[in-house]
Amino acid sequence: GAIMSDLGPNSRILEIGLGSNDVSIASNMGINGKPGASLRAFKEYSPSLTVYGADIDKSIEVEGCDVFFIDQTDPQSFNSVIMNGEIEYDLIIDDGLHSPDANLNTLAFALKHISNRGYIVIEDIPEYSLQIWFSLQYYFEKSGFSTTLFKSKAAYIFVATPKPSVFGLH
Repeated sequence: GAIMSDLGPNSRILEIGLGSNDVSIASNMGINGKPGASLRAFKEYSPSLTVYGADIDKSIEVEGCDVFFIDQTDPQSFNSVIMNGEIEYDLIIDDGLHSPDANLNTLAFALKHISNRGYIVIEDIPEYSLQIWFSLQYYFEKSGFSTTLFKSKAAYIFVATPKPSVFGLH
């Protein structure tokens, strides 16, 4: 909510990981899930937003949104977003594979393609990989990006922004 209220009209959002129904795909939602539900929610929240999605499941389509193929374990697959979508985003969300290698590949892409007023959000970080994120926070202290690590009910969420602070916190 804090991020959405900070984004202006006509902001560009990219969510990676849309929730496949294909049970053969890791991090699927099962057969009863609704792929792309958050993309639809973003559009409903503010129709002026430009919303993109990306997933390893090539069958996902969301009305009013471009959806690209990305395999988060293959950094080269992120090129499809660059060639077909916006070059810069105001919000990039990783809600995909939820493994350290996939998260780090997404973060590497996001750092090159986040606007100077944007946010990068990595969701569902398991406790066993927290040392990676603590190390990244140390790195980011020297980079000009602000970061924070939140605890949710089941996992952690990492937020990075090129702004001087995250949600007014230092």
